[in-house]
Amino acid sequence: GDVIRACRRKGGGASDSDLQDIEWNIGLLEEIRSHGIKKLYFTSKRVERWFNRLFPESGDLKKMTLISPSAQSFRALYHDPGY
Repeated sequence: GDVIRACRRKGGGASDSDLQDIEWNIGLLEEIRSHGIKKLYFTSKRVERWFNRLFPESGDLKKMTLISPSAQSFRALYHDPGY
């Protein structure tokens, strides 16, 4: 499931910052627990922050943020001066 149940995008952009009129999926944690899920994978740090803000009682779950396949993430990962 997604943290966001419904939203609109301004300007047709693909960035999370282009989301507006967000309707949060407030039943998501209940769904996760009812299926015995113990580990969550997030598609971005922002999504993980949204989840943790929406469900502060989810600290018992293991959480991991995946590297996004977006070009922006690739540039940030491989064009770091310390790389």
